[in-house]
Amino acid sequence: MRLIEKRDGFSIMEALVVLGVISILVAMGGSLAVNFSIRKSVDRITGDISSSLQIAKLKAGRQGVEYRTLFASCAEDLDTTDPNCFVCPDYTDYIAGDETLTIIRERGNSNNGTPDDGWCVETTIRDKIPSVITLDLATLDNPPYRYVFNPNNTLGGSSGTIDIKPTGISSENRGKRCGKIVVSPFGRIRVIQGNWIEVPAPGDCQPIN
Repeated sequence: MRLIEKRDGFSIMEALVVLGVISILVAMGGSLAVNFSIRKSVDRITGDISSSLQIAKLKAGRQGVEYRTLFASCAEDLDTTDPNCFVCPDYTDYIAGDETLTIIRERGNSNNGTPDDGWCVETTIRDKIPSVITLDLATLDNPPYRYVFNPNNTLGGSSGTIDIKPTGISSENRGKRCGKIVVSPFGRIRVIQGNWIEVPAPGDCQPIN
């Protein structure tokens, strides 16, 4: 009489089912990780820009001279001839797709109409911009991209909007984290953090209620 040997283990079908479940979990985890990365980056960049604007507006009011925030890097070494006023001779604007955003805060030498060579660099901040994020500065004064605040807290130039949004096709970004900073001619700074919607075209950042 021949005995049938019993073996413990998984059948091929069971193994395939387990592998399928693992693949689904890995895919879900990857999607969650990307969304978390976008959210963290958007919140950080939005916070850094809004903080820089608020400080420039506050200092203009307190010190009685113009202040401005620029979204550009200094194209040349700072002119340090005057130890009390470092001057940037020329600027390189941020361009969508750049890996780094440079934010410069400068103090003017007048309460209105500071000349180009009258701006003193006070501080510089650099932010990493991941490829999944697009920064849109198209509505700002150019060159260089900037906001200028007068001592009465109004804007010395054009108002504009900064959009911090997911990179790619609008329909693929629905529900992803986004940010928007709106500065009115009266110097009011409005910060919006929300989720991306694709309608009306070309899409917009809808505030989180």
